[in-house]
Amino acid sequence: MTNLERALKKASLFDVHRKEWVANLTPSEILALVEAGAQPVPSSKRCVQEAEADVKAGRSGTRWFYFFPGKLVHTKLGNAHRRHDKGKGKQ
Repeated sequence: MTNLERALKKASLFDVHRKEWVANLTPSEILALVEAGAQPVPSSKRCVQEAEADVKAGRSGTRWFYFFPGKLVHTKLGNAHRRHDKGKGKQ
């Protein structure tokens, strides 16, 4: 599973009206989301810079990341959550 796939699986809708999502992510997962087109909310922009520094330093602690999905990320979010929801009914 790629960093992007893991990040998408962890993401939850935080604010329906603003279309804001949130996830507790590793630095590599944050960077994967941003590279795929996600835009951090203003209060999370610093998280991207910190994630870049953490990757260079080899740190992997998680932090809450709030973001607006770009079109590609939004499509992948829907697909990731549909796949995840299918498995829940088989318990």
